[in-house]
Amino acid sequence: MLCRSVLLLAALTALSLGGLAQGTIKKPKDDPEAIGSRNIGQGVNFYSLDKEIALGKQLAQEVERQAKVVSDPVIAEYVNRIGQNLVRNSDAKVPFTIKVLDSKR
Repeated sequence: MLCRSVLLLAALTALSLGGLAQGTIKKPKDDPEAIGSRNIGQGVNFYSLDKEIALGKQLAQEVERQAKVVSDPVIAEYVNRIGQNLVRNSDAKVPFTIKVLDSKR
């Protein structure tokens, strides 16, 4: 009985590895159907979510002080709508504010 269990386990492992090698088995991080629940970025994090949001706001204010923000409401709304759709369909855990900068570069 133990011998059959070991052989079955070995066969299942070989099938799994074969599927990964051929690309037929999707890893959770590669599955677009799992967006939002893939736990991307679960490595070392030096900031809490609240600190990360506060830092992002601070850096955004610095950029706005140094750059010219496009004030055309049609352009701003269009770009923001596209950006928010991307964010909504991502693994992002923080809110995004999207602005268009006027730059010659």
